[in-house]
Amino acid sequence: MKRDEDPEILAQLVLGLHPIQPATSARQRLLDVAQGVQRFAPFTRDFATFFDLEVPIARALLEGLHNEDGWRPGKAPGAPKFRSFTAGPGADGLHASFARLLPGSRIPPHRHLTRELVFVLNGAMIDSDGRTYGPGEALSKEPQSVHSVSIGGDRECWVASLVGEVDLVGEDGAH
Repeated sequence: MKRDEDPEILAQLVLGLHPIQPATSARQRLLDVAQGVQRFAPFTRDFATFFDLEVPIARALLEGLHNEDGWRPGKAPGAPKFRSFTAGPGADGLHASFARLLPGSRIPPHRHLTRELVFVLNGAMIDSDGRTYGPGEALSKEPQSVHSVSIGGDRECWVASLVGEVDLVGEDGAH
């Protein structure tokens, strides 16, 4: 190991640094990425792959999410806003949409008659199997699978999904 790669030396160097206020323009660019048009930019390639889209199209869809004009009132409890989009040919005719899910909300048990893919962009989604999905992670369910979902944390969970027909079922998985 080279001397300049020694973790102890690097740690000591970091401790010796003094914080400085970033330039206003640099701070604003960082906030724009964190909260604005570019906030989902890190997920562009995965989103494009999952939804069978060209990267420029995926980028434009993700960048457009900050615009409130494109959102429509949701019909499901806990999902006050949604936005449909057209996925690529690999989506096999499934409905593609973005949804904003309220913290603490729950999607009741349901059976998928086709496959389902949910890509988390923001917040936390907890599947009935106990696994939590965070930003950049995808939940995939096969046809005939039954599950429910709840939204964890104290902020909205923004997701992109591909879903076909579903049947609502009881807590035990029966109609």
